Amino acid sequence: MAVLVQLTSHFCPHHQAQLNIMSTFKLLGLNFDASLSWSVYITIIAAKASKRLYFLKQLKRAGLPPQQLLHFYATVIRPVLEYCAPVWHYAITRSQTEQLKSIQKLVIHIIYPFPRCMSYSSILFVAELTILESSRDQLSRSFFQDITHSPILFPLSFTSSST
Repeated sequence: MAVLVQLTSHFCPHHQAQLNIMSTFKLLGLNFDASLSWSVYITIIAAKASKRLYFLKQLKRAGLPPQQLLHFYATVIRPVLEYCAPVWHYAITRSQTEQLKSIQKLVIHIIYPFPRCMSYSSILFVAELTILESSRDQLSRSFFQDITHSPILFPLSFTSSST
């Protein structure tokens, strides 16, 4: 679908341009859709992280120890799952949170031979990992804390001073 727009300027007063209406677009690595939901973005990052699981499996087959596999996860896969988290963390649905959590569960089961009946919280404790949701929450809180205490963005202090 395209919209014809009349653009006027003092250089070319009768110039017309055709603008395309897009249902999704990408800006600074974030995918937005027309409804401003995060479903497209979450699906894309889940797929991107899932593709990287192949390399984790290859490293496991090559005999790397669990600590190095965890390092690979922390440096290659998890950043994909947390990119720009302060922007979208509080707006995603429970099912989208579960979609991202399922990738971390897969990672843990690739790295460690834990039985499937073991609870997720126990597995995280043994693997010394944090829940993705709490990690994103901490990133978001830290980000907004830094913004509100930035002397560049807020030169006037929010604290009252007694004289």
